[in-house]
Amino acid sequence: MKIFLYSYESKAGFSRPVTAHSFLLRAVPFDDEVQTLMESSVEITSGPCRLSTSTDVWGSEIVYGHISDPHDSFSYVSKGKIIVREGRRREENPSPVYLLPSQSAAYDASMAELLRDGSAEQSAMEMALAVKEKMAYVPCSTGTTTTALQAYSQSCGVCQDFSHILIALCRHKGIPARYVCGFYEGEGETHAWVEIWDSGQWIGIDPTAGRMCDDRYIAIGRGRDAADCPVNRGLFTGIVTQSTETVVKVNEIKEDGKDNI
Repeated sequence: MKIFLYSYESKAGFSRPVTAHSFLLRAVPFDDEVQTLMESSVEITSGPCRLSTSTDVWGSEIVYGHISDPHDSFSYVSKGKIIVREGRRREENPSPVYLLPSQSAAYDASMAELLRDGSAEQSAMEMALAVKEKMAYVPCSTGTTTTALQAYSQSCGVCQDFSHILIALCRHKGIPARYVCGFYEGEGETHAWVEIWDSGQWIGIDPTAGRMCDDRYIAIGRGRDAADCPVNRGLFTGIVTQSTETVVKVNEIKEDGKDNI
């Protein structure tokens, strides 16, 4: 078990002011048997805005709002304090959609070399290692709409692509699998991994690192693939170019009460 202080800061800049900006954020960690939220807050720092909260169909907490006035940037920060345990999420009957191909995580016969046999957990872990061996991690080599097959064909990608390929392999083997996005201990960007279902529990596997997930992983969203759980999705009025910078910081609180920075 670990206790963390986390923060997710994002700033989008627009080349000219936009208006009528509606947005939806998934930047608050799950509060369940694996993660316990002790404190959490979401603040829009680019202007006055009324926020509302809800839960999407996959169980992720969403924060949404609207900014009417013209603005040339959109900034927000999600921060809090959380306990993370190494346990597994329990569910007796997972949704059958986690066995079906999705737009970004569909199996292709060319991926057959990565298939492995064994129990659900064993074969999923071995396939994750095969994905890690096959794929090179190359930042900016793929985009948000890149599919598992496209990434596999070029033998490189980022954590989103590694996860999509593993999900496609697992579903082809009859193993329910879902995409998870969230934070990882340290400083950087959001991370993605996979949960596979076996014997009444969801088991976290990180194909990018080639290991089982532990108490260093903080989940904020999940779904069939990355399209179901973007951190930020919005609409606005204006024809602009946009640039976005994000920083994730996850620092463990040590027993002496000092942050591990």
